[in-house]
Amino acid sequence: LGPAHHPLAFAVTGEGKWVVSGSEDKCVYVWDVQSKQVLQRLEGHKDAVLGVACHPKRAVIASCALAADP
Repeated sequence: LGPAHHPLAFAVTGEGKWVVSGSEDKCVYVWDVQSKQVLQRLEGHKDAVLGVACHPKRAVIASCALAADP
């Protein structure tokens, strides 16, 4: 991860296997808890990601950014 990755929000999946983070670099990251490795980097926001949430039972995450995305 580069120097622009400053986590601003965190959520843990219902089963505790993954952590989701929102970052200043406009991305959402999915982390494996055991290996502490990034599994996925999700792009698409136009500003810093300030909020993330995980569905308690399904593989669904939600995120929101500082500025409105189109």
